[in-house]
Amino acid sequence: MSRLKNFIHEVHRRTLWQVLAIYLGVSWLVLQAVEVLTSSYGLPPWFPALAAALLLMGLPFVLATAFVQEGGPIGNRVDPTLIPEASDLTLLPEASVPVAGVTSRPASRSGEGLHRLFNWRNAILIGAALFAVWGVISAAWLFTGFKGLVVKAEAADFFGETDQVVVADFENETEQPALGLAVREAVVTDLDQSPYVHVVGGSELEQVLDRMRLPDTTAIDEDVALEIARREGYPAVVAGSVTPLGSGYQITARIIESSTGEVAVRVRETAANNDEVVATVEQLSRLLRRHLGESLTSLQRSKPLPQLTTASLEALELYSEGRALMRRGDAASAIPLMERAVAVDTTFASAYRGLSVAYGNIGNMSSGQINADKAYRHSERLVDEERYMTGALYHAYRRQLDSTVYYYKLVINLDPENFVAVNNLGDIYE
Repeated sequence: MSRLKNFIHEVHRRTLWQVLAIYLGVSWLVLQAVEVLTSSYGLPPWFPALAAALLLMGLPFVLATAFVQEGGPIGNRVDPTLIPEASDLTLLPEASVPVAGVTSRPASRSGEGLHRLFNWRNAILIGAALFAVWGVISAAWLFTGFKGLVVKAEAADFFGETDQVVVADFENETEQPALGLAVREAVVTDLDQSPYVHVVGGSELEQVLDRMRLPDTTAIDEDVALEIARREGYPAVVAGSVTPLGSGYQITARIIESSTGEVAVRVRETAANNDEVVATVEQLSRLLRRHLGESLTSLQRSKPLPQLTTASLEALELYSEGRALMRRGDAASAIPLMERAVAVDTTFASAYRGLSVAYGNIGNMSSGQINADKAYRHSERLVDEERYMTGALYHAYRRQLDSTVYYYKLVINLDPENFVAVNNLGDIYE
């Protein structure tokens, strides 16, 4: 018991509580600064955790320094403020009774060694070294592209903000016939949420195909996409492929400068299995956005792709097949596919919106409204432009035209080239 009392007394006397409070306060300020840096520069979420771990590593050394610098170990000195217990006095010889200001024996060499090791200069140096490690890791992440995060915007020389990109159909070398369509749909969805990159929409592509005297069922492969881009002045084309790799897939994409036809950027990601395809496409599309010049801060603010589309590859494939049929004007054949998609994922907002449009196109307005309601209910899962289009559709079915106009204006503010929004807004005003 006496040893415990002595230890508690030493903790108080050596002001460890004050040192601990100061260290925790400084650590809190450091972590706040790290959070700001993480948010501003798009650093991964484990960077604040790394900083916290480094601070935790430094805490024992700081406390040991405070303990040692206030005096030698308990056994090497006598504190005149400590009154020994009677039982302790009876065990001590008369010469051992403490006298104020007199130590029982000189400090040992080990005590001197502790003073040399645990001092404030070394504590500061160790703290600086730990955060130098954090800084090196941060810089390496930012400037060498750990985990595929690319900082250098390779295609930014010919692609700028407000420019549009044509996304070609992805070549599908797998045995899943709709996988290429699904990957393209996911890439377009992620690019569409970017305030920097704008994808040429399906209605615009149909208009260009009409001017090219090609049927609207024409596949937008790489060659067709390049011709569209050159005719319309779009500076870039994104093309890609999906190939089997063991039990998973390798998904590649290329950014092509339309004026020269040269590949400016090649990126590649691997999905270990079907369940990882959607998340892998998210990594791929964000690489594309970064290469096209979008800032890290903008990417950090983006929602994850699985929330925006669907975490189910099966649902995404069904929806993509249905979308392809709708582009060909075959809404009746698209409906069963999209119904199956929402059966697989009952929160698939894009598929509900597609169903609403498809039912409206065949004149089944009651089913169209039901699905518009479901899409609107899950619209938080959509990118801004798609969410506004869903809001316009929802209010249009209810003949709430002021609200419909409001949502179409939001769409046009985001994308003045959105032909559907411009056309529908004109129809409402008429």
